[in-house]
Amino acid sequence: MYRLGDNDLTYFKDYHRGELGFVCFNGEHINDIDFKTIVGYPMFLVDDGYKKINANYNYLITINPLDNIYGIDHITFSSDGASTYLLNFNRRIPMFQTNIEKSIYSADSSGYVAIQVAYYMGINPLILLGVDHATDKELVAFDLAYKAFMDDERGIYNGSSWTDVSYNIIPRISLDIYKE
Repeated sequence: MYRLGDNDLTYFKDYHRGELGFVCFNGEHINDIDFKTIVGYPMFLVDDGYKKINANYNYLITINPLDNIYGIDHITFSSDGASTYLLNFNRRIPMFQTNIEKSIYSADSSGYVAIQVAYYMGINPLILLGVDHATDKELVAFDLAYKAFMDDERGIYNGSSWTDVSYNIIPRISLDIYKE
């Protein structure tokens, strides 16, 4: 079901306030992670990530052209596999949106959109997984995300097993401290 217009996202505001959460990007090294050891936390997958990893996830974020339905680009945010929310977004003005009811900057990255959705839902701390590489747009976006999380006294970390994203942009963390 597509909800456009009355797209009431307020239900999700602070839904996971103070909970540890994960955003799973699609980097090659995502398969290095043993997802059985990090169960029970909110998990955001992007694009076709569910095909790459064997993990239960709560949310799926995609950026796709939806020409055949509305003639617009869109971001889908699926919370239960049945309900799909369309998010307004811009591709031009780099920003970090703390309120997903407004226009979100995508940085052409479903992962960056997922970070903003996780923030809106109150996730703290947020661990990024599978961030092997980043485009210049994503590096700018990650810096904006880090600043937003720090301004709100929340944590955001890169828990990827391998990455070329600088520690100065998103600090690294070992997943060992979160294993059951």
